[in-house]
Amino acid sequence: MTIRVHDESPDLSGLHVAIRLKADLLLKLGTHDASRWTKHVVRFVAELERSHLTDTTALVVLLTELREQLRLLLGIRALGDDSDKSAATGSALEISTGPSRNEILARFKQEILAVLPLASSHAALSPIVQRSKRIVDERYGDPLTLARLASTVGSSKRQLASVFRQELAMTVHEYLTRVRLHRALELIRRGEKIEAVSLLVGYRSKKNFYRHFKARVGVTPLAYRAALFRIQRPSRS
Repeated sequence: MTIRVHDESPDLSGLHVAIRLKADLLLKLGTHDASRWTKHVVRFVAELERSHLTDTTALVVLLTELREQLRLLLGIRALGDDSDKSAATGSALEISTGPSRNEILARFKQEILAVLPLASSHAALSPIVQRSKRIVDERYGDPLTLARLASTVGSSKRQLASVFRQELAMTVHEYLTRVRLHRALELIRRGEKIEAVSLLVGYRSKKNFYRHFKARVGVTPLAYRAALFRIQRPSRS
């Protein structure tokens, strides 16, 4: 009689294929004309749907990594970088775990296609917003507030809040949160401990860090790190 041992480890069959598909997409977007980008993204999602990758946590992390790489590759500035309105679409790129991987992929496709036109968009920002963004980009680990930021750039809270929201389609606090979480992703990828990451990016409350991270990425920091390791491991073999 054969005794079956229940294996609770995640099903990562298809992960090699998913990683290869991601690499192929980045290569095509980096070498082909912008008129073909939509076609490549649609095909990438369709092929992922046919893959055997059923671990939704690994899928979310894979797509999060791809999102960051797309921003760099296509010139859509990463969260916290200078100068254009692409940061205003950060919320549109958020990925959340849903009932099925097809829903995750469908949302990813919709959101990526929505920001592809930003690859060639470079809108100018007013001096007050440029200075405010620069301060947040450089001092995101400090306890920044709207009042402190407004005082630093020589503005009133009301004026700064109004202009910032008008030009970036988000509040100062929303932008600060996006910058902090973008830096958190970088630090986790570099192997920093989660507790240290929380403090380094400006969170004094671990609970708030976990809450914001999960709302942004779709999984907890610990789950992100574990899935990131699973994704990176086969690519190195």
